[in-house]
Amino acid sequence: MVDAVELAIADFAQHLVPEGFAIPSTAYRVDLLPLPPRSSAFAEWIERCRQDAVAARYAGGGAPSGVVYVRRRDERWRWDLEPCADLEWLTARVNDEISAFAEPWVFVSLLRSREQALAAAGDGVDPDEVPWTQPWYAEARSRSVARIYAGVAEVRGTAVTGRGPLPDKTPFERAARRLLARHHGRRQFRLR
Repeated sequence: MVDAVELAIADFAQHLVPEGFAIPSTAYRVDLLPLPPRSSAFAEWIERCRQDAVAARYAGGGAPSGVVYVRRRDERWRWDLEPCADLEWLTARVNDEISAFAEPWVFVSLLRSREQALAAAGDGVDPDEVPWTQPWYAEARSRSVARIYAGVAEVRGTAVTGRGPLPDKTPFERAARRLLARHHGRRQFRLR
């Protein structure tokens, strides 16, 4: 039987890409995800990020409390929110690290509602039957798209059962909007 350390090492090695070493970063992972150039690319990227955030797991067990994805060219950088950390702290740190990224797309999702719902459901309950909510925020600042989308997915296990708007002025919304604060892309590429 393979132990947790070997699983963690194998998971880490599987996701080593040269692009991940281009800048000093605290990103958990960098994946290569080329996107075809079409008008729906940003919407497709958002949905893939939302799904991947829900599926995010650590090789040794457990899952992050939130996820930040940032697209740079064909790369998707991922930062994880630990249970003891604050989302505003994470988005401020990521903001500093991506300041030189040209034309970034960002996605932020908080997953704490899942943890809380599973804890409230207790032992012996199928995790795929427990409903929870997933707030998310996405922003693109590039020549091809300059948009902000946000929402709340109603999820049962990993399947979306409904969608709704993200309330304004929540701590999550404020922290997510700060991800590109001071980024030159906000001045260069205005919302359309």
